[in-house]
Amino acid sequence: MPYRLDSDVIQRILDQNNIVDIIEEYLPLKKAGANYSTNCPFHKEKTPSFIVSPDKQMFHCFGCGESGDSISFLTKYKNYTFVEAAEYLANRAGIILEEINSSKMNNNKQTADKLYKINRDAAAYFYKNLRKCPNVIEYLFSRNIKPGVIKLFGIGYAN
Repeated sequence: MPYRLDSDVIQRILDQNNIVDIIEEYLPLKKAGANYSTNCPFHKEKTPSFIVSPDKQMFHCFGCGESGDSISFLTKYKNYTFVEAAEYLANRAGIILEEINSSKMNNNKQTADKLYKINRDAAAYFYKNLRKCPNVIEYLFSRNIKPGVIKLFGIGYAN
């Protein structure tokens, strides 16, 4: 069942899951000042360059450049999708996610389809309108924009 995962819900999930606890479920972390370190799970290395910051709730590898929050760690380390990682962390924190019912999803799809059609029709109108304005076509040619590019990108004109 799909869940409603807006930015507020995601932030709540992240706030209620300490990144140190999440990563420690999979990797041994060693205290290093205010942070924690370990060997990076995303590339081979001999010295720890994978840093976990409890203050920032972020991880960063100074060897390969991978970085992110708890959700992105799970997507990279466990091969979870974004939704699977968010759902796992929500369950772990006891957060109940709001399910999106199928009728609401259908309404959203119908609205998206209508908006797509409106945009497609508007783009076609502006594309056809361009042909009625030789001075605009001349301007495009002066900018070295070829007819094939105009057609490919559906460049149009609104007056």
